[in-house]
Amino acid sequence: SSGGIATAMTEARRAVIAYSARIGLVVSDVLLEGRRHTSRAALQKAVGLKRGDAMFGFDPQAIQARLAALPWVRAATVQRRLPGTVHVRIAERRPTALWQRDGRLALVDDEGVIITETDLGRYRGYLIVVGEDAPAHAAALIGLLAAEPGLARRVNAAVRVGKRRWNLELNGGIRVRLPEVDPHAAWRRLARLQRQYKLLARDVRTIDLRQPDRLIVETRSGRSPAVKATGAAAGRRT
Repeated sequence: SSGGIATAMTEARRAVIAYSARIGLVVSDVLLEGRRHTSRAALQKAVGLKRGDAMFGFDPQAIQARLAALPWVRAATVQRRLPGTVHVRIAERRPTALWQRDGRLALVDDEGVIITETDLGRYRGYLIVVGEDAPAHAAALIGLLAAEPGLARRVNAAVRVGKRRWNLELNGGIRVRLPEVDPHAAWRRLARLQRQYKLLARDVRTIDLRQPDRLIVETRSGRSPAVKATGAAAGRRT
C-alpha cells in the first residue's frame, strides 16, 4: 500500500541519516553571511541547528522558509558544505521610508513592505510618506528627490494624493505640489528657481508645479514673491 511504501521510505531515510552521522557527517560549523539588522538570536532560532546534528538530518528549504519569515529578511539560501559546514546567506530588506498611517509610523523597504513598527528612533531622519499606496511608490520618489540633493534635504514628508502624485512638505511649512506627469522636470525646475532666486527663503506657503507652463505661488502675506521664472509665469493663487 501507499502507506507502507511511505513508512519504508521514512525508515530508509532515517537509516541513511544515522549512518552518515556515525561516519562523521555532522554539523561542525554554521557560517552566516548578510546579517546587519536581524538579531543573531533570531537567526539562530530560525536555523535551529547545533553542533553534532546530522548533516542530512535537516531540510534546507524549511530553514530558508523560516528565515524568510523574519521581518528584516527578504531572501535566504541554505547550503550543505560537506563534511560539516552549513552555509547560510541572507539578503536583508533595505529601509527606505517611514510610512505614517492612523497616527503611527512603520519602517518600509524599497518594495513597500513593512519591516517593523518598533524601535524607530534610529530612522527618524528618514522621509515620512503618507497615503494608502505611498510605501509602494516611496523608493521612486526618493530617487526623484535625490536628483537635487540640496533641495531634497529640505523635504520632511510627502503625501500621496489620489494614488497619482505627491505633495511635499518642506522645512518652514512650505508645501510643494508635484504634477502627476513628469514630476522629475518639475523638481528640477524648482531647484533651478531656488538656485537663481532663493524662492524658499521668501514669504512662501505653497508652490504649485502641476502646470508645466506656469508656476503658481501662494504666500503667507498674500503678496507676490515676484519670481522671474524663465519659461514659467509666477503668480499668486486666488
